[in-house]
Amino acid sequence: MISNVLFFLLYFRLTDVYFSNHLIFRAFHCGSLTLLSLKNTFYYGNSIIDSNNPLQTSYSTQPLTSSHYTEDFYLKIIPIYFILYIVYDLKNCNKRMDLLVHHLVCIVWASSNIHHNNGLISFSIFSEGVTIAYIIPTFKNQLIYRLLFTTIFRFPIWTFMIYEKFHNLSNHEYILNIFNFIVATFMIFIDCVWCVQNYKRLQKICNTPLENIS
Repeated sequence: MISNVLFFLLYFRLTDVYFSNHLIFRAFHCGSLTLLSLKNTFYYGNSIIDSNNPLQTSYSTQPLTSSHYTEDFYLKIIPIYFILYIVYDLKNCNKRMDLLVHHLVCIVWASSNIHHNNGLISFSIFSEGVTIAYIIPTFKNQLIYRLLFTTIFRFPIWTFMIYEKFHNLSNHEYILNIFNFIVATFMIFIDCVWCVQNYKRLQKICNTPLENIS
């Protein structure tokens, strides 16, 4: 665990220096997380979102056999990668209270679920693909991508989380499921806020005459 933490902290530092622009830094790491999440979703299939599947509790601090560790490597590494990335990126959130709150909620959510919903974390992190928008050249196209990605992927993912946790409220992880239900509801709420903001910005750009756009 400590070696993983040190590796990612060094990795973030090097990529932060290399990209210099923190928006590109975010896009790069969220893109990496999205691809890893997609890989796990295809590899594990429905089992990655099945709360009763052993994959959900496969993360362990105990030593593993070489074959077992290799098989589940990407499933285990995504939560650590995600948590440390969010912690590292907190320094870039001081001017946006909404993003700061989002990051803090993500840290608590992922940390609370790492031993109980490991596979589901890996699946849910696919929703971070919205941040890849920063690499799109024009701001108008960034907004269009954000609106489409949020509608097509983020809303369904967090809605599924609400359904899945509500469906399992009666099991032994009652408190954790209630917490995840609240987090998923918060994510949908903040996505609605961001969607409205992005839509208004897009409208403003579309309604601005071309000669007035610098």
